[in-house]
Amino acid sequence: MKKYLLFSLFALFLFSCENEPGNNILSIKFNVNAGTTPLQYNTNYLLDTTTIQFTSFRFYISQPVFTSGADVIAFNDAYFLGEAGGNNIFEVGDIGKRTIDGVAFGFGVDSSRNTQNGSKAIQAFSYSVDHPLSASNNMYWSWNPGYIWMKLEGRQDLNDDTDFNDPGETFSIHTGVDEAYRFISRTYIFTMNDAPKTIQVDMDVLRFFDLYDLAANPFAHPLDTNSSDYHDMVAIQDNANLVFGNFYE
Repeated sequence: MKKYLLFSLFALFLFSCENEPGNNILSIKFNVNAGTTPLQYNTNYLLDTTTIQFTSFRFYISQPVFTSGADVIAFNDAYFLGEAGGNNIFEVGDIGKRTIDGVAFGFGVDSSRNTQNGSKAIQAFSYSVDHPLSASNNMYWSWNPGYIWMKLEGRQDLNDDTDFNDPGETFSIHTGVDEAYRFISRTYIFTMNDAPKTIQVDMDVLRFFDLYDLAANPFAHPLDTNSSDYHDMVAIQDNANLVFGNFYE
């Protein structure tokens, strides 16, 4: 009888472990690079024929979505704030025991929370200080237009004198405005099998400037679609699809 009881308890333990909630927690790690090496501030990088340095890079990722055949697993209230030099590992949530065949996420803050007019918007100052959307993160303009989705700032040595101190040698790109929100999507197959998993994606921040004349357009902080620098910002925002590589484990 004692032997049977011990076996039953052991079987119950195994059953409980196999069905313990939270076993299929997925995280995504964003590796922030300039080219193929980790981006470092105040470090020289060659952009075409111009030497540039980065002084700030922060970005929002939002609303990750996964597909599994005909099933769609969406995390509409998930927001992440990453930056150069951070660990940039974002816990998405439990996606269940299944095989995933596609990954997508928003680059920026979607319209539901970006401005006060959004369907789920609350004042940025009402978030706790540890929330990605808290105003304490200094990624918030005001409710017109809302959040700064990305800060991409630095210097460019336009006259090639190596000091970066001449007038006009700084650049500052701040993306935002609802109409410029973009989704990044990739076909990627992996299986969740009752164990946490982290998948990775490499970023090449230099590719934000593909086919973009940084010397002629070093500043973009549009308030709305009518701003003169709106199209410069959109060009940078559209290049996000080039910045993010393929996923891997």
